[in-house]
Amino acid sequence: MQSLDVIIPSYRLNEHELAPILSLDGPQDFDIRFIVIADNPSVKVPALIEKMAAEGDLNLIINEINLGFSETRNKGIDAAKADWILLLDDDILPQRDMLFVFCDAIRSNPEHIGYIGITNFPAPINTVTKAFTLNTGGYYDVGRSKKEHVWFPTANIALNRKLLGDRRFLPHLTKAGEDIEFFSRNSFENNQKYIALPEATVIHPWWDNGKSQLRRMFNYGWGKSDVIDLKTLRDYSFYNFPNAPEAIFFLMMAALVIIPLTGKIVWLPTIILVILTAEYLTLLIKVVHVGKIFSPAVAFQMMLQKNANECGFVAGCIFNKKFHCLTKRLDVTFNSRNPRSYAFNRWRILKLVLTLLGLTAVYPIVF
Repeated sequence: MQSLDVIIPSYRLNEHELAPILSLDGPQDFDIRFIVIADNPSVKVPALIEKMAAEGDLNLIINEINLGFSETRNKGIDAAKADWILLLDDDILPQRDMLFVFCDAIRSNPEHIGYIGITNFPAPINTVTKAFTLNTGGYYDVGRSKKEHVWFPTANIALNRKLLGDRRFLPHLTKAGEDIEFFSRNSFENNQKYIALPEATVIHPWWDNGKSQLRRMFNYGWGKSDVIDLKTLRDYSFYNFPNAPEAIFFLMMAALVIIPLTGKIVWLPTIILVILTAEYLTLLIKVVHVGKIFSPAVAFQMMLQKNANECGFVAGCIFNKKFHCLTKRLDVTFNSRNPRSYAFNRWRILKLVLTLLGLTAVYPIVF
């Protein structure tokens, strides 16, 4: 009989959210166990989880101190004894037959590295969620159109424990990016890609019922700065044109020299305003062209989210003294090694044209 351990790290142990996961059925020829790791030493254990743990239907581990998501997932992997492990987020709503889909795939090819389920977000409910959908470009749905992947978010992915070996999430990656590094390293070292299972679907609710997630976006950006220069990912990074926060940072560094020499300061806020205006207009046009709506508010939210992410990246590079990583990008599609630097697309061209027009317009005033 084959076996599967379902690993669910959680801080809150929210019974309402965990119950649909813990009640999932699986095929009779699989031994399926649940492992819940509470990353909160003072958590109150809900009655359902306490009952399942007491009856042996669930392995409950409560961390003595808060370890963060990387070390907590590692703890779950170490506790697993099954042939396969399934990593799930604690707040997803799974399709009822999801375990059957994963087990069917494992049964048909038990020597494969792993399988990816699809994580869907609900339909956008406000400007924040519409902006997020446009900014991500439907990335979470890419598993429906692309069969094989080097990595995927941790919300819904099954791994062959034998092929995983002693690989674990890097504990020092505490902001974000730990999933990119871990899954890609496992993929490269096994010389296999994960196979997408479009029928293994979960719904991931909007964070905080659709409220602004600028801190989350900032952490995502910082996380990219932590992983972009790691050995595993280095061959898939490339240099690109500065984003708005990078350009503003370079301008401010230049201003430390120029302003004392010239005594002029008005040029600095003016150029910053031109850069931000060009970015906003580009995003507004993108909202119309891609989102099929005219919404200045959605464009503004897109700009807030995008710049929060990019500010996090810049802050991470500066804080960790990785100045050589500024303007560096990671090709998360992993389509080919050593991707071409400074590649144009229509949105970069549009923003460049708008920026040049803006600088031309203010030049006589500023200079």
